[in-house]
Amino acid sequence: MKKIFFIIITSCICVSTLAQIKYGVKAGGNISYFSGTKMVGYDRGPTGSSSLTGGVNAGIFANYSINDLFGVQIEALYSMQGGRSKYQKIEDLEYKGTFRSHYINMPLLLEVKPFKSPLSFLVGPQVGYCVHRSFYGYGFIFDKERYKIFDFAIALGLQYSLNEHLSLGLRYNVGLTPSCEFDDIYIVDGKSYTTHFKGEHNKVLHLSLGWSF
Repeated sequence: MKKIFFIIITSCICVSTLAQIKYGVKAGGNISYFSGTKMVGYDRGPTGSSSLTGGVNAGIFANYSINDLFGVQIEALYSMQGGRSKYQKIEDLEYKGTFRSHYINMPLLLEVKPFKSPLSFLVGPQVGYCVHRSFYGYGFIFDKERYKIFDFAIALGLQYSLNEHLSLGLRYNVGLTPSCEFDDIYIVDGKSYTTHFKGEHNKVLHLSLGWSF
């Protein structure tokens, strides 16, 4: 009798817990940039980075509702991000290009629902793993080995539930680790110059639609 009672109680707890978990898929678009790509050496100072549009994000998520005020959301997302860099001219040469990085990002987010409304706030750490990089441009040799595979960021965002299944999300990811850092050697008029390249942190703004089951 005690075993039967224990099984019933355990089953009720499991069903109650599962009822608080929502699973779903999401997809959207990205606007990304580097927070200050720098190239120092041979009459070149800090350079800027403009935003890169056209990136996409897509993946899956699970949302666990702790109570009416707090929840936890974990995601696994494919994210296309990067930036455009433009360097100063050296004689008749101009160094510029577009960097694209393809990440698998896994954010772990605290969801706060303060207003008892469809609107909630999300904040938490995010770990990213780069699966592919590409560079389109000219002026220097692109070496994938110089770039870091892992990226760590803080994610800040809003989420609005349009109905029981559909939600709209807006998020800003602030990178905390530099994307790369290396030295390049250039030869101009027979003289050798060393350029220190430091790719700063990834910054990504993404808008997405989510569908929960």
